Amino acid sequence: MKINEIIHGFKLISQEEIEEIQSIGRVFEHVKTGARLVSIQNDDTNKVFYVGFRTPSKNSTGVAHILEHSVLCGSQKYPLKEPFVELIKGSLNTFLNAMTYPDKTVYPVASTNDKDFKNLMDVYMDAVFFPNIYENSYVFQQEGWHYHLENKDDAIYYNGVVYNEMKGVYSNPEEILDSAMSSALFPDTIYGYESGGHPEHIIDLTYEDFINFHSNFYHPANAYLYLYGDLDLEERLAYLDREYLSKFEEKEVDSRIDKQRPLHNIAEREVAYPVAETVQEENRDYISVGYVFDLNQNVTTITGLEILLKFLLDSNVSPLKKELLDLKIAEDIEYSFSTPLKQPLFTITFKNSKIEHKETILNTIDRVFEELYRKGIDRELLKARLQASEFETIEAEFGNYPKGLIFGLNMLELWLYGGNPFAYLKYRDIYAELKKWMDSNGFEELLKEKLLDNRHRAVVTMRPDENLGRQQEDALKEKLQAYKESLSDLELQELLDENQKLIEFQTETDSPEALATIPKLSLNEIEKDAKIYRMDEVISQNAYDIFYYHSTGDNIVYYKLIFDTGTLNYENLLYLGMFNKVLTGVSTKKYPYETLDRQMDLYTGGISTNIDIHNDVKNPGGYKGKFTIKGKALYENADHLLELMESIVNESIFNERDLIKDILTEAKLTKKNQLLNSGHIAAAQRLKSYGSQSGRYLELVGGYDFYKQLDDIHWGEEDFERLTLQFKALSKHLFTSQNLTVSITSHPKHKETLIRKTETLTKTLNPGTGKHYAIDLPQTGNNEGIKTSGTVQYVAKGFNILEHGYAYRGELMVLKQLLSMEYLWKQLRVLGGAYGAVFGVSYSGDLYFTSYRDPHLAGTLDVYAKAADFIKNLDIDQKELEKYIIGSISPKEVPVSDAHRSFVAESCYFSGLTEDDLQKERDEMLGCTLAKLKDLTDIFDTFNTTNQLCVIGNSDKIMGQKSIFDDLIILD
Repeated sequence: MKINEIIHGFKLISQEEIEEIQSIGRVFEHVKTGARLVSIQNDDTNKVFYVGFRTPSKNSTGVAHILEHSVLCGSQKYPLKEPFVELIKGSLNTFLNAMTYPDKTVYPVASTNDKDFKNLMDVYMDAVFFPNIYENSYVFQQEGWHYHLENKDDAIYYNGVVYNEMKGVYSNPEEILDSAMSSALFPDTIYGYESGGHPEHIIDLTYEDFINFHSNFYHPANAYLYLYGDLDLEERLAYLDREYLSKFEEKEVDSRIDKQRPLHNIAEREVAYPVAETVQEENRDYISVGYVFDLNQNVTTITGLEILLKFLLDSNVSPLKKELLDLKIAEDIEYSFSTPLKQPLFTITFKNSKIEHKETILNTIDRVFEELYRKGIDRELLKARLQASEFETIEAEFGNYPKGLIFGLNMLELWLYGGNPFAYLKYRDIYAELKKWMDSNGFEELLKEKLLDNRHRAVVTMRPDENLGRQQEDALKEKLQAYKESLSDLELQELLDENQKLIEFQTETDSPEALATIPKLSLNEIEKDAKIYRMDEVISQNAYDIFYYHSTGDNIVYYKLIFDTGTLNYENLLYLGMFNKVLTGVSTKKYPYETLDRQMDLYTGGISTNIDIHNDVKNPGGYKGKFTIKGKALYENADHLLELMESIVNESIFNERDLIKDILTEAKLTKKNQLLNSGHIAAAQRLKSYGSQSGRYLELVGGYDFYKQLDDIHWGEEDFERLTLQFKALSKHLFTSQNLTVSITSHPKHKETLIRKTETLTKTLNPGTGKHYAIDLPQTGNNEGIKTSGTVQYVAKGFNILEHGYAYRGELMVLKQLLSMEYLWKQLRVLGGAYGAVFGVSYSGDLYFTSYRDPHLAGTLDVYAKAADFIKNLDIDQKELEKYIIGSISPKEVPVSDAHRSFVAESCYFSGLTEDDLQKERDEMLGCTLAKLKDLTDIFDTFNTTNQLCVIGNSDKIMGQKSIFDDLIILD
């Protein structure tokens, strides 16, 4: 391809080799419409596409967010109610979603299957450019909001998926704080509004404004298109032009994003957040200090600032964070740096503090900045942060997310504002320049310009208010009651009729003709063999095994020391969760923590710990707990990595009271945030503890029980002495060669050297006694209602099928897809307005339902109870069932990275899950029939006779159903 060449309606503007990711990057412009397109071409089979738009909101009605949901609810070519859901039901996608940002909306898809990838692209392109929202206002009511009333004598309430989603978001105090900060820092631009929608303002959005927003912004002239991976670029360009872009004319779209003029004085805001009425309000204030940067999309400056902020605040020994912690005026201090904005935003947040400390905080921040600029920045620590940043960029490890997706989304941080889309990917030049800054005063000048002299600042304080939640709820009820009373009899009947029509629309089944429009894969196109992840070699040493894996890259080493926790007694286990948080965060005999922290960043990509539990699939109720210390480094730094891991294992010191208190206090607040914001996960995990030992183990080391342990520490001398003794005991009993497994992932050429280095490390371990404990962990709760000041619920109910005589079968995975994406989606999301709901089942027999940001409680439990009837009455043909079979296989087809492959293989190994088991599951999934699904009905009849449930949610909702709970708890 040549510059300025026109290829299927697209003009090639630029192209360049991106050596860092072995790719060719090209920038195109569609000649007729002005649509922008970037392609990254390489041999990655996990192909990615997105179409995105600038979507600047002028208020907090959430119009961009509601539109993101709504365009996926039927289109011209795909006149179903929800093509998006049909895709999830039967696609092999590796990613399928949509996202609303403060200034843009993006619709990404990914797949390793060529046909599937093209299908996904077409459904998304038709959705964004030709949605059914113009012909059907019920989509707006369903996804956005409406007055809900089904019976004349009932109370009216607001309902809608986005409305309830954002009620859940604003149940989190930190979201209230962040919203106030954005409003303070950006009073004159779009960033001062809530693009997701604030519940108080969503109800002001009209259908007309909603339609106009799409008409204004969803045009090719305002579009950003992206293609990534091993694909036929010319064929895809021809398709995009022929099927979509050529059907539009050139248009002037005003989607400009203005910069906020600098503030002359520090902006100040004070807000409140609701807490439960019995909660102690003392020392529960939040203080947040925010800065806005005008960086003009300069990637070197952005990356340099990111490194500088890590230097200042990344760990408890970072200079600014240490000074602030030493003031002892907050339980936790966090920072964030938001770069997907035209003007990036940096905040420091103080949790569980007092508003009266505000001036002390501001003065301390300025003093530290002044001293660092005047005396100079610690070069060794700064180099450590730079090295860590560079390693993370080189590794490009994004978990289960496709690399191409993250590359493409990061690209928008520049491309959307006129910058070079490939600048972040060409990172060698960035880090070369930053290393020059190390040799000059580049970072000092950056600190002075962007922080010390920056007047574009705000400080937001937030206090708890035990009456606020009740006042808001009462005001909402009064408003809705007044609205109902204002309606004439005719208007009231019209509202009832309108709700009935909405329900009819929601419950109406798509016609066979409409369903036939969705492109589908067939079972013949699905690989019959299960994906197997195994160790490439198992090398037996005297006391332990080494699991060895060949990596695709040649320069990064992944290393794990896996210790069996069966050597721990009950008292040891009580402290294992805390030990997991503390290890790697305290000093060792060789390294004071300040030095250890630097060494880890200088020579490794990080050293961390985690606790995993592997349920024994051959022995119901049995499990193995594993405590893992894992690290990664460039091969040239493998000696440093192992030496640091050895010091952490053998020489950690547990007598640094202030350091340990800071770590565990931060862990407590993080866990509380998880309980509040990921309540569907927390409730489902808590539920498992009612009936299984492994569930109780998980609760003890990382669930609500763990949170209560942390919250109950009073930090007196006796408390801390007990912690110190227990941590020492854990080190002694856990870190032995007899209960060790080593896991290494590297290029094969490094294998022998790494094994020799491993022997050096393991020789330092004590052999251990070989004694294992069979512990009967006590049940700490049953059928609990966990009350919060939030406005939504997370409702979980389930039981263990193995304990009731049922066996795990592959057909359950197909049923999981069917129940989640058909039954629960319709009943709880479409009709109920919950943001989400899931049915889950595992090899270990744990079966559960859980809902997410759900406005209901009793109604949700009723939906769960009727799942048995849904299965009994199910009437679909084999062709329709194939869709769910393919969708159930999709999660098992997601490519696994070098960093993650060992975990998958080891999970199977420690659980006793064999290749035959995996193939049997695959065969049962592929061979699923309607009759086999109906054979599972008995499981759900038994489900209805058990009464194991856990609900995290609004206090009034839970108290309204208190008779169904055995225990009521306040999450404070």
